[in-house]
Amino acid sequence: MAPSPEITFQHRFDATIWNIVPFLDRDRIVMEIRDATLHRVEFVLMDLVSKTLRPCLKGQKLTWWTSIIEAQGDVMVIQQFHDTENVDDKSILGMDMERDKLLWKYDKCDFVRIHEGKMICAYRTEEDTVYSTVDLVTGERKRIDKELTMSSGQQNTAPSKNNTIGYPLQYMEGHAYFDTVGTFLKDKVGQPAQGAIEYAEVAHLEVLDEGMIISYYVGEAHNLANFLIVLDSNGNIVLKELLDEKLKGIGLGTFFIMSGHLVYVRNKRELVIY
Repeated sequence: MAPSPEITFQHRFDATIWNIVPFLDRDRIVMEIRDATLHRVEFVLMDLVSKTLRPCLKGQKLTWWTSIIEAQGDVMVIQQFHDTENVDDKSILGMDMERDKLLWKYDKCDFVRIHEGKMICAYRTEEDTVYSTVDLVTGERKRIDKELTMSSGQQNTAPSKNNTIGYPLQYMEGHAYFDTVGTFLKDKVGQPAQGAIEYAEVAHLEVLDEGMIISYYVGEAHNLANFLIVLDSNGNIVLKELLDEKLKGIGLGTFFIMSGHLVYVRNKRELVIY
């Protein structure tokens, strides 16, 4: 194995990192931290440039059924469920993270995506589904045609420093590419992959100039281990990490690339950035 690269940042939280959402327009991420014992949820903001952490929305009453959806500018879009037996009884809220302030709130609507500073959402009626845009800052809502809700671009799967956010391709067991990447993996690590593989070809990252990143599972059902490896363009392993073990099943979204950095969670509570 080639010499391992140096970690840019790592921090262990006292509870589970349930979700990480990268900002669409800034070198920042926001993490959803959940403590199942205390039944508490909180959000922590990280600046990838200054490598600093700070809590956000501390002045808000966040219930256990609150989760983050998206973030852009100073606005974080969150979702709150009000009835655990009725998934349609929910609200979507726009929160100003800098001022710790509620900007707007809409009930019983479904988030679609963010586009050009506006949230696209859907309202279901007995006859049809109505689509609207919501300005992230003002909360102004305007009805739009369904055709305008469709994404005009594809998710970036070959991230670099010039492509702000990138996610891996996901191959489930049984897919032809799972077998292809799995054969390559077995040759490199000596173990067959199980369940799912996440794969990204990358260039010009802090962790390496060019190569690939693969997340995979090994072991038996209900006792799986999740590993991540980084390989250079010559196929040499420059980094191998055990992300988690004694897992009962597989998970997806185990890593992503942002502003040239590899970002992942280790042992459910530790944020690691290369």
